[in-house]
Amino acid sequence: MWKNKQTKNKIRFILIGGAVLLVMDLLLWGGGGTIPVVQKDGRIWLTRPGADEPAGYLSLKARVQGKEGIVEKDLDLRLSPWRDKEDPGQAEALPEGSVSEEDRILTELRGIVSDLDQDRSARRVLLPRVTPGGESIRWSTNRSSHALPILTLTGLSVLLVYRRRQLPMKKLREEQKQSILRRLPGFLNQLVLLMNAGLGIHRAVDRSVEEAMRFDGARQDYFYGQMSAICASVRETNGSLADELRIFAKKSGVPELMRVSSILCDNINKGSALNEKLELEADALWTARKLHSEEQGRLAETKMTMPLTVFLCVLIIITVAPALLSL
Repeated sequence: MWKNKQTKNKIRFILIGGAVLLVMDLLLWGGGGTIPVVQKDGRIWLTRPGADEPAGYLSLKARVQGKEGIVEKDLDLRLSPWRDKEDPGQAEALPEGSVSEEDRILTELRGIVSDLDQDRSARRVLLPRVTPGGESIRWSTNRSSHALPILTLTGLSVLLVYRRRQLPMKKLREEQKQSILRRLPGFLNQLVLLMNAGLGIHRAVDRSVEEAMRFDGARQDYFYGQMSAICASVRETNGSLADELRIFAKKSGVPELMRVSSILCDNINKGSALNEKLELEADALWTARKLHSEEQGRLAETKMTMPLTVFLCVLIIITVAPALLSL
């Protein structure tokens, strides 16, 4: 419950942070273009702010096709509030001497943007189609929103937190499964020995669990902890050992334990037949455990391949480097 609550708080915090970033991005995106833009008949008109309104701003991108290639320039346009009288303006002078076509076009574009705010008496401002040098201009608003990356990052963060919530549970279930697979073969062998000595199935299970619980390692082990709880429940409620084992096996989801519980349920009153089946199952479990250990050993050898390769490369470099430096 506590982990679920902590996960919910993390997800809520991520969603709130994503919403704040999205709002800030939208405000900045809108703040980069406070001047209304109207396109009509292939021409772009800008509307100057009113006399009682603050100055307007707009980010533009100009694309000019020159003789030597295409020139692109990002321009920040500022339009002052509208007023009745016309202000005299002064265009930006071209640099003296010989300049490249690109420098000339860039200077002309800056001059065009500067001239647009000179005559404040014009409420509607038309973006020119050509430069003073005669090249055509294609205008576009240079607005970039980060809404999609923010939404993507927020969604991935929520998914990561949700998946990480399940990691401790998966790790715990894997540890429980390994505990069952590790302890079950020895438990069955001891159970068979006690039953061959004349003890009944219930007393043999109790004795096996009692002997194992004397050791500190078994006290902290999941399998013997569950078996001890099953034995206590059977004694206190006079319940069925087979039913309790079947419930335990179903909850654990371990096929080997489910087979053992099925054998006990089907043969709990058959005496020697039960001993033989449990002994065969114990042999099969020991064989499977041996194969699993061999597989883990091969896997460990595979994991050591990369470090050994790196070590070999470093050793070769150390050995060969003095000879190469002496050449």
